[in-house]
Amino acid sequence: MKEFRRLLALLPAFVILLAPRGAKPPAPGAELEGLRRSFVNPPDDSRILMRWWWFGPAVTKPELARELRKMKEGGIGGVEVQPVYPLELDDPAHGFRNFPYLSDEFVDDLRFAAGEARKLGLRLDVTLGSGWPFGGPHISVAQAAGALRIVATAVPPGTHSVEAPSIGAGEQLIAVFLAPGEPKGFSAVEAQQVAEIQDRRLRVPGDDGQAARHWR
Repeated sequence: MKEFRRLLALLPAFVILLAPRGAKPPAPGAELEGLRRSFVNPPDDSRILMRWWWFGPAVTKPELARELRKMKEGGIGGVEVQPVYPLELDDPAHGFRNFPYLSDEFVDDLRFAAGEARKLGLRLDVTLGSGWPFGGPHISVAQAAGALRIVATAVPPGTHSVEAPSIGAGEQLIAVFLAPGEPKGFSAVEAQQVAEIQDRRLRVPGDDGQAARHWR
């Protein structure tokens, strides 16, 4: 953590070194004009992204290429592919078919769209789904979306160990850290990892609780 703080302290120096020696700041009018031009013609990595709905997914490569060209012409900087539910049932008579999510056909179309976007200088991202597949009683713990849960507990002076937090179904204890400060305002910079766990008790480092009185 100390190395990280030293790196942060160097950042202002790098900013200063980027300015040429003896250079004068630009006039206010020039700054405003440059800002105006950047809004009129923003760089590609600053242009808006559009959510690109793939219903079914039932897409064709010619249509994917056409829509990407149109979005490029319209000043859009990229797309976020959103596969979602089908709008129509499969119709073999007219050659219409919905591809299963993550099927070979779907991945092939996604790869094609990514290649076309790269040619046009567009950014391309893809979501994991509409959000609805991540909830409900039909979704198992192994398939559900995960999140990092942080539990902060105060350590009274003289304490040698504290009880480990309650672990729910599908959860696991990743790491434990001891840090100075209150549970709602502790200092993560000075935190030290607690490795010793016995019988669901977290051992507080230090002799005779001396560390516990300091790290509270």
